[in-house]
Amino acid sequence: AKTYPRHPKDKTGEIHGVKTLFLGSKVLLEYGDIHDEKSMVKEGEDILLMQWGVVEITQVTVEGGKVKSLKGKTKPDGDVRKPKRKIHWLADTPHCIKARIFEFDYLITKPKMEPDDDFKDFLNPNTLAETTVYVDPGLKTLREGDCLQLLRRGYYRVDKAFTDKSEELHLFTIPDGKAKAVSTFATTSAKMAHR
Repeated sequence: AKTYPRHPKDKTGEIHGVKTLFLGSKVLLEYGDIHDEKSMVKEGEDILLMQWGVVEITQVTVEGGKVKSLKGKTKPDGDVRKPKRKIHWLADTPHCIKARIFEFDYLITKPKMEPDDDFKDFLNPNTLAETTVYVDPGLKTLREGDCLQLLRRGYYRVDKAFTDKSEELHLFTIPDGKAKAVSTFATTSAKMAHR
């Protein structure tokens, strides 16, 4: 484990404090970061694991057209500016905790209602999507009502705090007014369960 400042602009950690970053020989990556509509990670490709360094991919295991696993080796002298894929990751350790992410959509599907419109004709049947993810163990300290940013995902409010009894954190998306979802959770239908 390494200790890092909680905010990248607070180099010493004096303002926002520090966090523990767990390291390990296995890491968890979000699928959308290694296989998107345009390309799949390839053997010999360099990727950047944020706050760790450059990793050269030495093996890609694909089953049914989908990446199942990767193997790689760190490149201590690698140039962090060169890799196309800059990936946030989580060490696959027993310290990780589960979080259920709740993302909400508009209640009405029509952007502007006309005077003669009946709102019932434009109700969105899919307003809630949820998925379970693993998150940094530092999130165990959050309390109900706390707000946080998950990098490259968006802002969330803690609806249910992690406890030894619940063993799961519940996070609600805080809308930011963007028409397009920030999260790749919303675009990865295999991970999202609409209600």
